[in-house]
Order: sequence, then structure tokens, then C-alpha cells
Amino acid sequence: MKFTKTKYYDGCLPSDNKHYKKYKKDYKKRGFDDSVTWSLDESLIKWLTPRLTRFLEISKQKHDEAKLHKNIKIILKGFNLYLSDDFNEFNLKHTKQLDKSFKLLAKNYSGLWW
Repeated sequence: MKFTKTKYYDGCLPSDNKHYKKYKKDYKKRGFDDSVTWSLDESLIKWLTPRLTRFLEISKQKHDEAKLHKNIKIILKGFNLYLSDDFNEFNLKHTKQLDKSFKLLAKNYSGLWW
């Protein structure tokens, strides 16, 4: 499986933006640029969501871990809500779902292998 780097600056900033060259240089040096640290919570969720989705697919084929699989589905539900246009940080139900996702991620962290 090939790891694809994400250029957060590319497509988000016009090439004449004063930060564009610096972010491009950062990306070449580290594989990410400083723009991802502005909203690190969102950057982490964007990075984790497709990987957890794929992990779940693979893990279901290799292990019969119903509780872990259920928890990952709940984590993904919160992460996908966060990434959707429907997410509202002032909606208590939404923030509780996201908090639950992060708590379950921490609780199940050591089980994320196959």
C-alpha cells in the first residue's frame, strides 16, 4: 500500500499567496506543511477517517472482534459527522458524539492492529 501525502496548501492557497512558497518548501521537507497545525483536530480526523475505515474492512476479515468493530463504527460515525456540512460545534448532540468518538479511540488505541 502506497502512502499518499496530502498537500493542504495546494488548492487551498493561490500560488501568489505569501505563505504558498513556505508551505510548499515545508511539504517537500517534512511531508506536511504548517497549515495542518492551524486546525490539528480537523487534520487528524481527516487523516484517521479513511485509515480507520480501511482498518475496519481488513480487521473484519482477520479477526472476530465484534466489540472493537462496533467501537470503530461509532468512532467513524462521529468523525464523519464532524467532516460533514451538517456538523455544528454549538450543537450539544454533535459535540457529544465527537467527544464519544475520541474517548473510544483512546480506549481502543492498543487494539488497532491486525
